[in-house]
Amino acid sequence: MSLTLKFVLTAGLLLLGFQAAAQDIPQAFQGKWAGRAEGKVSPKHIRALCAMGYDENAAMDNVDVSEDSGFYIEIGKKSIELKGWEWGAKYTKLNYRIYSPDKIAGTARVREEEPEQGTQIYNDNFEFSLNRGVLTQRFRDFSTDGSGKKVWRTRTLMRCK
Repeated sequence: MSLTLKFVLTAGLLLLGFQAAAQDIPQAFQGKWAGRAEGKVSPKHIRALCAMGYDENAAMDNVDVSEDSGFYIEIGKKSIELKGWEWGAKYTKLNYRIYSPDKIAGTARVREEEPEQGTQIYNDNFEFSLNRGVLTQRFRDFSTDGSGKKVWRTRTLMRCK
């Protein structure tokens, strides 16, 4: 085999490998999801949150507008954006595995914006799973015991229609 042919075949295989690594997030996960930063939510609460969008000052009847009332995740083909009360983060440079049609997990580059702490950029783990139209996010967060250690937490969301 000639050196030129070996080079062309190697370059082709490398390009195929990069395309596989840059795969899209599965369609079932894509879209806008809403829930609480912590705890469970009702379909009525989700409808109100989805109608409200990211505006925490919007008027809503019978919906608690507090720090934990609204949390949104927008999942695109190549990125994940999280928005909460005066807080937001964007996950890019995703490196993940599709464990099943209902579960993806991996690492991402996170750009977090918070008024008190400014902008922070770091790598972190993430996991999303789907079960009967409910999106569950497992994520690493600092422990509330003051130890400074990171622990796994969960958050449940429903799709905005």
